[in-house]
Amino acid sequence: MFRGCLMFVFTLVFVSIFSMVIGYIMYTQLGKKKVVPMPSLLGMPQEEAVSRIADAGLTLSRINLVKDARFREGTVVAQMPEAFTQAKIGRDVILYVAATVEKTTMPDLKGIDLKDVAFKLAAERLPVGIQAHAYHPAIEANHIIATNPTPGSEVPRDTQVDLLVSRGPRPLDYVMPDLIGMTEQQVRQKFEKSPFTLTFNREKTTQSAWKNKVMSQEPPPGEKLSAQAAVKLNIGIMTQ
Repeated sequence: MFRGCLMFVFTLVFVSIFSMVIGYIMYTQLGKKKVVPMPSLLGMPQEEAVSRIADAGLTLSRINLVKDARFREGTVVAQMPEAFTQAKIGRDVILYVAATVEKTTMPDLKGIDLKDVAFKLAAERLPVGIQAHAYHPAIEANHIIATNPTPGSEVPRDTQVDLLVSRGPRPLDYVMPDLIGMTEQQVRQKFEKSPFTLTFNREKTTQSAWKNKVMSQEPPPGEKLSAQAAVKLNIGIMTQ
């Protein structure tokens, strides 16, 4: 009888230990959620992305609409979790989908005065962007040479418009000629179509070779001149 009781106790202990082992295995293995790779949904239409999420055993948590002109309306521009990361079955997924982007036609601003540009762009809800300046032979200063985006192109509203603004024609470089020994008439003929201002002063001389001729000049020969520069010349007159 004692032996029978002992066997019963051993059997009870064995069953208890076996049950604990089986329970531990079920807890550590079967209790774990399966992990799957997060699918890449970038650029995918919203409906297809939602279907892919369900097929992977994941849960769509919410969809956020964002303005992103790089993507076609209704396509996925971002996702959480990121693509190819490990996600547990049932994990919440957030999608960011491109919303409808209102567009307009870029106006032609070439030749328009800079002070009028902001008003024309504001009418299309396009802000002024970067301004650069360059010389142009045919477009006067502070008028538009070109824009980016180009005229006639379809652009999303709120797109910044960069401007290339004219400085006007490039200033001409002049070099002061040598006028020494010329008569006043010769000088006037030489500068007939020039932008310079000529001033003639009379300077007394005892040398007949300098009579009615340029004895000195300012600026000196060879010096660079800007437009509208003043040129002063001293013409010799004989003393009594």
